[in-house]
Amino acid sequence: VTGAIAYRVPLSANLGALFYLDGRWNSEYRTQTLNRTANTDNESFAVFNGRIGIGPENERWSLELFGQNLTDELYFVGGFAPPLQSSRVIFPNEPRTYGVSLRLQY
Repeated sequence: VTGAIAYRVPLSANLGALFYLDGRWNSEYRTQTLNRTANTDNESFAVFNGRIGIGPENERWSLELFGQNLTDELYFVGGFAPPLQSSRVIFPNEPRTYGVSLRLQY
């Protein structure tokens, strides 16, 4: 299940603020792996991303603070068993990430 909400608020005659949040909920599932083992199966989880920004109404530029995986949810995106080894290589998702973005349109 996925969903998103965006809300724009005018700050002045030409400047506005943006508030945005999206989310995704996944039920439990088996991660696709070679020589699959139960330790790569995922329980149900939710991931939320958001951003807060300002910019003019003509959208020529925007300055935004963003966050990805705000709840720092851990799940597996894949894995495999290397040949001739008794170990497993498991790839996790990206961790919580914050940043600033500046967008310009010419």
